[in-house]
Amino acid sequence: DGVAKQLELDLGDYGTPKKSEQPFVCRGASGSKIDSIEWQAQYFAGCLLMPKSILEEKRQGKDLTKWSNLYKIKDELGVSISNLTYRLQEFGWIYIPKGSRTIHRGSEEVQGQTQLFG
Repeated sequence: DGVAKQLELDLGDYGTPKKSEQPFVCRGASGSKIDSIEWQAQYFAGCLLMPKSILEEKRQGKDLTKWSNLYKIKDELGVSISNLTYRLQEFGWIYIPKGSRTIHRGSEEVQGQTQLFG
């Protein structure tokens, strides 16, 4: 019928900060306002499509250092491989050095190797 409808959710007191809580600060990417908005949109999409609880469930029994396992998870969640690897790195579960295709178990593993051999 061409009429736009708006859905509003009543969250009650959820999301209403208490006086003792710290104010919420939204960080953005350095650069322009558009970059900041893009970063926020990407972060929101990652949280929505790949919540930590779901990723914890999907990673059970899988070696996250194998691309084949990451592609299986990607397909199950319907997300891109770059978004999945970014999210897994956010949690510190994997680490992929810039310009590399090698997946490490986390940034701690790479730092430990650097200290051992560096």
